[in-house]
Amino acid sequence: MSLPLQGSDPVLDRLEKHSRRLRRQVSDLKRLGVFWSWLRLGVFLLVMGLSLLLFLSKLNFFAGSFLSLGLVGFGGIVRIHQKYQKGLYRRSALLRFLSEQRMRRKRAWETLPLRPLPTCRPEHPYVTDLDILGKASLHHLADTSISQEGCQKLADWFLVEPPGSEVIHQRQNLVKALKERTLFRHGLFVKAQETAWEFRHQPREQAHWKASELLELLKKFPPKKSPQTVFFLLIVLAAVHGLVHGLAWAFGLADIYWQIPLGIYALVFWLQRGLTTHLFQDAFLLDFEVRKLSGILSWLENWAESESSEMRRLLAVFRQYSPQHIFKALRRVVPFASLQTNPIAWILMNLFFPFDYFAAWQLEKIKPELQAALPLWLEALSELEALSSLANLAWLHPEYHFPVLQQEGACLNAQAAGHPLLSPAERIKNSFVLDHLGTVCMVTGSNMAGKSTFIKSMGLNLVLAQAGGPVDADAFAWRLMRVFACIRVSDSVTDGFSYFYAEVRRLRQLLDQLSQTEGAPLFWLIDEIFRGTNNRERYLGSKAYLENLLGKRGAGLITTHDLELTHIAAEELINYHFREHIEAGKMVFDYRLQSGPCPTTNALKIMALEGLPVPESILDTH
Repeated sequence: MSLPLQGSDPVLDRLEKHSRRLRRQVSDLKRLGVFWSWLRLGVFLLVMGLSLLLFLSKLNFFAGSFLSLGLVGFGGIVRIHQKYQKGLYRRSALLRFLSEQRMRRKRAWETLPLRPLPTCRPEHPYVTDLDILGKASLHHLADTSISQEGCQKLADWFLVEPPGSEVIHQRQNLVKALKERTLFRHGLFVKAQETAWEFRHQPREQAHWKASELLELLKKFPPKKSPQTVFFLLIVLAAVHGLVHGLAWAFGLADIYWQIPLGIYALVFWLQRGLTTHLFQDAFLLDFEVRKLSGILSWLENWAESESSEMRRLLAVFRQYSPQHIFKALRRVVPFASLQTNPIAWILMNLFFPFDYFAAWQLEKIKPELQAALPLWLEALSELEALSSLANLAWLHPEYHFPVLQQEGACLNAQAAGHPLLSPAERIKNSFVLDHLGTVCMVTGSNMAGKSTFIKSMGLNLVLAQAGGPVDADAFAWRLMRVFACIRVSDSVTDGFSYFYAEVRRLRQLLDQLSQTEGAPLFWLIDEIFRGTNNRERYLGSKAYLENLLGKRGAGLITTHDLELTHIAAEELINYHFREHIEAGKMVFDYRLQSGPCPTTNALKIMALEGLPVPESILDTH
């Protein structure tokens, strides 16, 4: 379908304007980065050189003072340089994102990065037929997530049976709210990309980061017996030892008086040492891994404090379990636990205070809180990424509208609906109404007239609507329906299935789905039924199958070239068609849906136009 629109695209113009501004900022930051980099080197060499010269001149006081002040100044320069580097990284990441936005708008599938494919159950009822996953798919177009969980969450919303109306309304409200929060969505993308670097040290094009790896890691740190009791016992023994030692020193008592409590302290410390085994390794590794998420989760916590209404409810988990509080508590444990790496410092410090048991006690307090909070954080993060993807789809396509879920009325009412995977400059929009269940809508028409594209557009928009996203339509109202499609059937050499047998199995599955009495009714799509067999048997089989679909707990669209099928006498059978005409020796299509059966065919015309031997007498007859 291609009838190009005239004039420039305002969305692309807006993206280009933003990109130009970012490119100027990136260029300025690069120049500043080079300046501060050279300044760092110069200051370091100057400080070290002059300090060495002063030391050699026996001016030790001035050398030490100059070295101290110089290192403080050097540290300040390093912080400023890192600030510019971080700004450069974020703007570069956002610039790449805007480049991908232009690819999405233009449907430049060859250059738009394709993320690792989400998982999907075998023999899904429509994933392949409607191009939900893979290259040039709905997921490829919409997905802006960085985490593997966010990517999978969006795919699940496209692939699972429709949730309840309340869930769809909640998602739709959140998508609407996020659509207007461009700053939040861009910030989420940049923070997620920074997190991806922490996880993989790879750019986003190469891999998603998998936040659930942290859940697996937590299983390696099961809660141990809390050393709280032992810690307080050791505190008491340390206090007694300190008191007795002070009295012994003040009054000249024998050493045995302070040696006894010290010996008891050391004995208890030694006998309970199992509670602090691998303390440093556990604390350091846990802090190192969890810190990968600290940036994005702390950022979301800050947003949670400022948001309201729907967004505030979604971000509530970041107020219930404060990431910053837990991360800071874990970070405080590491210095105490690190004493185990220095035997001399460990003995001297633990001689007067049981730092090991204090650190172990704090770590055991953090573990249950972290194990309770982390799954909730990751679930909220993945949902945010999926919602942000749908919101970005709505922002990128101002011509899209949010659909209306209804309990009564037509099963599906689409006004000026287009195919979401075609670029705005190419797609032709059609209106379609499916009034009630049990209806079979038959679409006939010539080859290349747009039949398959049309039925796919209805299926894709329904999938988008039930995921909570916007649809490619001026208006779209629907009732909850499951989706089943028999459009892209393929044979299997390994399984020994011919194309025809594979199609028969698929149509059998459709009937099984249609016979279900629970759940939402079925919206089905069939393209070129029984195309893999001869004309006579195709007609008889198609007629019997269509008559079986009539009046059932579902409704749908079927395309066919068999014009004889349009004569089936049934009130629930409604005919539509696409037509074409010859203009200047070329086949011209308008891709507009018309009522009634198709009055023309074009197979012989196409054959003749391409130079195949078709007698004039036959062409005149047809």
